[in-house]
Amino acid sequence: QARRLTAGPLPDMQVKSITEAADGGRTVALEDPSNAENTAQLHWPQREDNPAANFNVGQRVAFTPSPQGAGWMLRDTEGTALAFVPSIEAVDESRTRTL
Repeated sequence: QARRLTAGPLPDMQVKSITEAADGGRTVALEDPSNAENTAQLHWPQREDNPAANFNVGQRVAFTPSPQGAGWMLRDTEGTALAFVPSIEAVDESRTRTL
């Protein structure tokens, strides 16, 4: 079995946009407020629970590494869990994709 790399620290990011694709999938675009070149996109296929609904444009998002290192729990400034994002090594075990 392949050894999984541990999810490390990431800077807080701000939600720049939330879009819906023609197929019903959703994308949340994030940007590091202190470095505009540091961006990320979260993509979810169409699904009933719609994790993108937890995000709002302008919202600040903190990335907290999971205890087992499989990814990050994303939380708002009040500490509310928004979504789990797996590390690239764990992406095959989750319905969330990292790009």
